Amino acid sequence: ASLPAVINNGKGKNSKKKHVKRPMNAFMIWAQIERREYKRRCPNAHNAVISRHLGARWNLLPEKEKAKFHDRAKAMKAEHLMSNPGYKY
Repeated sequence: ASLPAVINNGKGKNSKKKHVKRPMNAFMIWAQIERREYKRRCPNAHNAVISRHLGARWNLLPEKEKAKFHDRAKAMKAEHLMSNPGYKY
């Protein structure tokens, strides 16, 4: 399940400004899955600790394993460009 690309980025409840989020990169896709599992195993872990752990694990992951996440990130970027023509970040 992916997150919506458009979020309300205004200061108040009634703000009409919309902010289009960047598409996730390969690491973020992988980390989103792994973070859920980490939080399930260690529910009291601080986010900074989890982030450091995930970064270290990603760096040790073989390129073959990373490839499927790079492929998914490319697909998400293409979908994002189709949904948000002219998008710049």
